[in-house]
Amino acid sequence: MKFAAGIAKMTACTLMLSALFGCGQSAGTAQTEQTADLGAKTELNVFAAASMTETLNQIAENYKSVEPDVTLTFNFASSGDLLTQIKEGADCDLFISAAPKQMNAMDGSLIGDAEKNPDGLDLIVTDSRVDLLENKVPLPVPAGNPKGIESFDQLAELLKGGDRRNVTDEYRYWTMEAIIADLDSKRHSFHVAIENWQHDLNIGSVVRTANAFLAKEVHIIGRKRWNRRGAMVTDRYQHVRHHVTVESFVEWARSEGLAVIGIDNFPDSHQLETYDLPRDCVLVFGQEGPGLSAEMKDASVATLSIEQFGSTRSINASAAAAIAMHSWVRRHVFDQRVI
Repeated sequence: MKFAAGIAKMTACTLMLSALFGCGQSAGTAQTEQTADLGAKTELNVFAAASMTETLNQIAENYKSVEPDVTLTFNFASSGDLLTQIKEGADCDLFISAAPKQMNAMDGSLIGDAEKNPDGLDLIVTDSRVDLLENKVPLPVPAGNPKGIESFDQLAELLKGGDRRNVTDEYRYWTMEAIIADLDSKRHSFHVAIENWQHDLNIGSVVRTANAFLAKEVHIIGRKRWNRRGAMVTDRYQHVRHHVTVESFVEWARSEGLAVIGIDNFPDSHQLETYDLPRDCVLVFGQEGPGLSAEMKDASVATLSIEQFGSTRSINASAAAAIAMHSWVRRHVFDQRVI
């Protein structure tokens, strides 16, 4: 939206207001003679778009210190209403319109252009018209601009191509790359691993839970292929690493300084509920059915079991993974120490 100003021909005025106001005297012709009568009391009728109310009132207050003998009388309304008043003969010395349309309708230089000046009016002093301001819609972003939005075009593209599936409101419409980058900046130090020798039942759910608890990485040991349906597209934002053998996985974990913690209900397992989980660790879960492999059990610094009270022998791997991850979160995020 552009604000335009023009000196109307109907009333004499003697004024210099910032860079906006000029001097003119009505003579009933297209050219108004400029005058200088600085000692006289002067009243100027200013018709201005309502959106300029606060700004012009402040300008008027400041201008009093420069020209105390000049009184500014404002008439604030919509530009269309102000145009109608001027056309009907209202006294107006300066017209500040919120859009070129109303100014065009009074501009004698546009006579002959039926679209811009349909009534053929000539109510503005020649060469007094000037574009003062232009409104632009702001593009507010959160502190730090985490999505890196720099333009409306970029925002439109993000709304078009950003993710809307199974993400919190915080990440809605973020690009996949932006979500991953933000998660990477605050991931926890624990990892999750699951053996995948015979079938991939529940691996997708483990990945989804790892994303929910912000695990550093998920490790698939054995077969590389697994059913991603249970992950509900969270694998897009969760780092997943593949290891062909238990040996290669254990070698990697040790090189990273991570304690390998097996989760299974062996007779010699410690209780997860009373075990002080280390901060830097990888929680390992066995294949659904056979459980943790003997090779993985031997490589673990400890194996932990989840206390059960019913008749079933075990809970599924995805449920066990959720409980173990939450135990780590309680210990190291909420500082809830075991007894």
